[in-house]
Order: sequence, then structure tokens, then C-alpha cells
Amino acid sequence: FLAVEKLIKKYGISVEGYSPEFESLPFSKDNNDNILKRISTSKPDVLFVGFGCGKQEFWINENRSTLIDSGIKFAVGCGGSFDFVAGKTKRAPKIFQVLCLEGLYRFIKQPRFFRFKRLLTSLLVVRYFFLRE
Repeated sequence: FLAVEKLIKKYGISVEGYSPEFESLPFSKDNNDNILKRISTSKPDVLFVGFGCGKQEFWINENRSTLIDSGIKFAVGCGGSFDFVAGKTKRAPKIFQVLCLEGLYRFIKQPRFFRFKRLLTSLLVVRYFFLRE
């Protein structure tokens, strides 16, 4: 809720709603139906989904046809971005940002397996772009 207040105050945007309390994926049918009904009623063009890495992508994919039928033009999985906006999570120091090492900083501060996997994937991408013949 704090992120919503800050976004409205800073940018003057229209926010039609925000996600319910935490629930593991897959959501209960009632909860999922309620979320989709709220989306369908408010008819946004853009939907920002901040359920967390992985969970949001699965949810968007599982509900893709319903979202399209509701008029959603873009559904964006934005992970922890709302925590940054709300001030709950601090961004990496500038040196990590400049060196594109924010993922490493987050892994050091919040070690989670998915962050480790993401770092390994990033290394493979770097290898592909910079070390190919």
C-alpha cells in the first residue's frame, strides 16, 4: 500500500488496486477469481504484477487469456520493484549499479537460491556476448 501511495503522490498516476496478502502459488480459486474480477472491472491498459520472481511470471502465463480478454495490453512482472518504491528495500550502492552488479549485491544481502540461479544465468549471457568467437 505504501508503494501505491508514493507512486500516486510522485507521478499523479491512477492506481486501480493492489494485490492481496501473500499466498503461495497456485492461488486458491476464490483468491485468483477475485484478483481477475478486480482486473476485469477496472480495465487497466497496463498491469504490474509484483508477486515475486517466478511466481508473477507463472501467474501471468496461467491467466494470460483472461488478461487479454480484460483488455490488458501489457502485463509486467516487476518483482521487488514495489519494495524499492516503498522504501522497504534499499537499492545497491552506486558502485554496484554502475558496474551492473546489483544482482550480486542483492544476493549478498538476501541470499536465496533463485538469486544464485539468476547470477549463474547472467554469467552465461555475459559469456555468450563477450567470449564468442
